[in-house]
Amino acid sequence: MKFTEDLEGVYNDVYQYYKVALIKDAANPNQYLGIILSSKNGLWKNGQVKFILKKNEDKSYDGFFYDDVHFAKYNKISYNENKLIGVEWIKEKQIKLEPVNPFIVPTKKKWDYQKLDEETDYVYLGTLSGMLAYESDTFYRELIPKLKGKRLIVDVRNNTGGGERSYNIFLNFVNSSACAAKQIAVIQNTKCGSAGEHFILAMRKNPLVKTFGENSAGFMGYGYGNRSSITVSTSCFNYISEITENKYPAFKIYETVGIPPDVKLLRDKDWIKQVVAYLDTNK
Repeated sequence: MKFTEDLEGVYNDVYQYYKVALIKDAANPNQYLGIILSSKNGLWKNGQVKFILKKNEDKSYDGFFYDDVHFAKYNKISYNENKLIGVEWIKEKQIKLEPVNPFIVPTKKKWDYQKLDEETDYVYLGTLSGMLAYESDTFYRELIPKLKGKRLIVDVRNNTGGGERSYNIFLNFVNSSACAAKQIAVIQNTKCGSAGEHFILAMRKNPLVKTFGENSAGFMGYGYGNRSSITVSTSCFNYISEITENKYPAFKIYETVGIPPDVKLLRDKDWIKQVVAYLDTNK
């Protein structure tokens, strides 16, 4: 197989499930195709297109990636040091990297606090469920007096939502003069959705906040506190289908695509360590 450009080559995902040949699309000079060479997933066969990259004028790429079950997801990426930055594809014959699962967080609790070092506080918010509002409020009241560091990392990975009532106490503190942090990082992943995504947008209004990770789930326009608004009866055993309308058109741009982070993280190193390293070099 002959490659003519630096971007082209044989790539593996960091989990070693797939191997693809990234080649220029013969029908489109500004487009590249990731063709399956081998797969450990029975739903993917050799020769199928695993992802498509479209080159932009600023040397970035619009990437359309198909997951394990062929569901399409968009990511804007770049190419650097034999990696597709923004996703987890690495060119073959490079230093082998241990894959990191971004869905594994350093706690089994719904909410947690850790002091990472003298200057860095870490907070995990795993749910915004209104059913647990009393518990979350209690956590915040016990947490806030502990937050004395100049750097605050807020981890909302795997937070599938709830309601803004369950984060207002914390958000108001972060936006107040009582918050000592001068650098605030929010870590997000593709399992952060609904009210979890509204929390991300609310946090981003603060100029001290940067978001890290990967695109969020993209469940904002329909699923955020939204009850079914249309009920359709059918003749099939009296089956009833409940349909939800788009209640929040302002968030339509994020639907299925998700909220992109300010800083994309690769799945080749611990995400919290990557964030700390970024904060160290960007004070």
